Amino acid sequence: MIKRNVKYDLKYIALFFVVFSVIVANFITYVIMNFFGIPNMKIGCQIATSASFIASVLVIYPAIRIYLKFLEIKQRSIENLKRDYLTNLYTRKSFVDEFSQFLRDESSKKNELCLMLLDLDDFKETNDTYGHSAGDAVLVEIGKRIQSITRKSDIAARHGGEEFVLVLMDMQKEKVFEKSQEICNMLNDEIIYQKNKVPFSASIGCIHCKTFDFDLDKLLRFADEQLYKAKANGKGRAEILFYNDADLLQAR
Repeated sequence: MIKRNVKYDLKYIALFFVVFSVIVANFITYVIMNFFGIPNMKIGCQIATSASFIASVLVIYPAIRIYLKFLEIKQRSIENLKRDYLTNLYTRKSFVDEFSQFLRDESSKKNELCLMLLDLDDFKETNDTYGHSAGDAVLVEIGKRIQSITRKSDIAARHGGEEFVLVLMDMQKEKVFEKSQEICNMLNDEIIYQKNKVPFSASIGCIHCKTFDFDLDKLLRFADEQLYKAKANGKGRAEILFYNDADLLQAR
């Protein structure tokens, strides 16, 4: 949306530049012809055109640079508002907006996807044992690790508290288990915070769709059911449902 607005604004900047140049050219021509007594219209127009071009560049070029810098700062500010302040992942609202934008894209109808709900195990205990600042440090690290494995086409967000949501686009059924295990292993680790080893792990509920049936509320509900099973079956693991086949992958 921002990119389209920038292009739209640049058209008006270019139009303003042309109109301004014409006005300046006519004004300078009038001044030169009437006050400096130049009888030759051709010479007067040449002088006026050169002068107006130089004036236009001197005035408009800095203005364009300032305006483009303003648009860049504005775009960065809007993007920052979409991000969670700790993890730099999308907020819950921004996640819904991004997923809705994906659904409006015609290419989404041919897309397989895997939606994962990730929840940190025993996170309350982490906060109680090491302090909330240590818990925040764990969340920051989780955000960095999730970002490290997401592609440009994927959507990753902090869904609330210690829960995260990850949508992996173009994810074939055969790769879901391998990917979920990779993420489980990546999130089963520890950080050093104020000389203390702070362990963390995550349970994951996955739902895979291979046809155009991407009702977000439905996907989140099914993923949440799988997340509950992962917690009940020992934590630090993934449970997967292949929605279109109604086939629940056995826990491994």
